[in-house]
This record gives sequence, C-alpha cells and structure tokens, in this order.
Amino acid sequence: MKKVIFMVLVFVLVFAITGCGDSGDTEPEATVSESAAGGAQAEATTEANAPQETTEASQGEKIDLSSKKGQELLDALSVRTLDKLYFKGTSYAEGMTIETITYIYKDNYRTESKSDMGEQVAIYNADEGALYSYSVTDGAGMIFYDDDEMDMEDDEDEEYVEADITLGEELFTDLGGMLVDAELTELNGYEVVYIESSTSTGEGEWLTRQWISTEYWYPLKFESVFNGAVIGGYDVDEISSDFEVTEDLFTPPDDIEFMDLDDMFNMDFYDEYDEDEEETP
Repeated sequence: MKKVIFMVLVFVLVFAITGCGDSGDTEPEATVSESAAGGAQAEATTEANAPQETTEASQGEKIDLSSKKGQELLDALSVRTLDKLYFKGTSYAEGMTIETITYIYKDNYRTESKSDMGEQVAIYNADEGALYSYSVTDGAGMIFYDDDEMDMEDDEDEEYVEADITLGEELFTDLGGMLVDAELTELNGYEVVYIESSTSTGEGEWLTRQWISTEYWYPLKFESVFNGAVIGGYDVDEISSDFEVTEDLFTPPDDIEFMDLDDMFNMDFYDEYDEDEEETP
C-alpha cells in the first residue's frame, strides 16, 4: 500500500512544483498530494493565430511585443493551445530527481517517469474520465475517476498542492500583485516569455520562475525558489508537436492490477486485506 501511495506522489511532483509560488498557504515542507484527476486535462484550442514577435491588433496594425514588459506584454500575447504535445525532461525537488516523458493529445495525457523508485506511468483517458497510475515494476496501480472525492478536512496539519498539466492560455492567468516580471527573451534557442511571480508567507517568500515557449506554449523551464534558494524545478530536454497517436498510448496495459480509489476507503477492502494477512503462514 505504501508503494502505491508513494507512486501517486511521484506523478504529482512532476507537475506540482509551479504551484508552490502561487499559493499563499504553501509551506516549504509541504506534503504533495493528488487532487481531482480531471484537473489534469489540457484544454485544446486550434483556431488562434501562431505566436510571433509582432502580432496583429483588431484594426490590423502590428504590435511590437519586444518593447512590452509585465502585464502589458501578457495582455498583448496571441496564445494558442496545441492539440498534440510531446516533451521529455527532468524534475527535481528535495534530493529527488525524476526523468519524465509526456504525451498530450486533446484531453488525454500519458506520463512515463523513472526515478530511484523505479518506472511509473500515469495515463488520463478523457473518454473514460479516469486517471490510471501504476508501477511497471510492481505490476499494480490505482484508478482515479473524475467524480472521486477525497476528504482532506481532517488533515489540518498537512498542506496539499494541486497537480495540473497547464497549457496555453491557462499559463497566463491574471497574477495581479504577485507578478514581479514578464518579458520576451530566449532560452536554448527558443523564444520564450519569462514570468516571475512572488508570494509572501509567514515563513518567507516564494518565487516562481517560468520560461514559456511561444511556439509550444509550455514551460521549457521553471523553478520554485524559497527565501532565495531553489528548492525544485523542471527542465525540458526535448519538445515537439509531431508524434504518432497510437491506440494503446492512452490505454493501460491488461497485465496491471488496478485498485479503484473507492476501494481504499471501503472498510470491506481492509477487512479482506487483514484476513489475508492472518492466513499467511
């Protein structure tokens, strides 16, 4: 059971680091937990114009983005969300390093990760409204459905970070007073929008730094900084919108034994588990 729960936390770590700088309630020793699986869907929009250094205003004139900074720049961007996206990278936090490969197609996604805990896979199938999270090594996993609810009210001493795969326009929500800087620059040969936001807590100051590609509208790099020290982040090594969508890409394998989230909170399951333990010689 502990292996299965830790496996879920590993997947959340890949996507949750950026949330640290955006929540005033987050503490540096927070526990990362999975929220509703439906929150991890990427919204596809294909009719927007491709990004470029200058964009057309409604009257047809050109707008020079290179001269704009801060919220003015963010408001002037012509953002789109791709139907397909593949990226490979490395996430890190608190001495843990995880290599990940992610495929996104419309509302579906698949993430394969490798760490000291072994090889893990998370698949969200939009047609089923289900997130399959499993360990390749153990051959076991869990299913989280969109309508599953986890009651966290009794865990007052714990902090939870929502896990999202955020793409396109969702990356540029109004940060208000948290916005420190936004400017057009380059990273590893890609044009990117650099965004820095800040949140103060009772323990100190969180900074979130993101370098968002204007070609793919996904962060090529991000960092979470607490009181001047980088505590976690993510670096993209490869990114593309060109890959083959196969039938099995967003379908879990038949040889994995899955446990429904509802079973975890079902007393009959625990009673049956205890009986099996007693019968074991």
